[in-house]
This record gives sequence, C-alpha cells and structure tokens, in this order.
Amino acid sequence: MNYIKRLEAENKEAKRRLQLIQDEIMEFRAFLASDKFQGTDYRDGSRMDWIGTKDVDYFLQLVHSKAMNGC
Repeated sequence: MNYIKRLEAENKEAKRRLQLIQDEIMEFRAFLASDKFQGTDYRDGSRMDWIGTKDVDYFLQLVHSKAMNGC
C-alpha cells in the first residue's frame, strides 16, 4: 500500500473513532439531562441534581475504551 493510501486509511479510522467518542459524550450529556437529575425530591425536597461518581466513571471508561480501541 502506498503512503497516500495508508494516510487516507488512517484518517478514515481516526474519523470513525472520533465519531464513536462524540456519540458516547452525547449519550452522557443526555443522561445528565435526564429526569434522574432534575428538580427536587418529592419526599424531602432535596436537590436531585447530584450525580454518582460511579455513573461518571462508567461513562468515562466507555469514552476511554472507544478512544483507545476504536470499538
């Protein structure tokens, strides 16, 4: 494979990985905007906009995995 073809293939793969990462980020943003984190708790009036660190870590692992593996 010549140099230009290899660069084109690498570029195409990089764009594919970038799209996967962007999709994961958008999914995470939708999760953050979900009802789970909106308003106040009807039982005690506490805020519902807190997010668990395990939720954040899960989504960051997905993004990292897509970035590293392109899967």
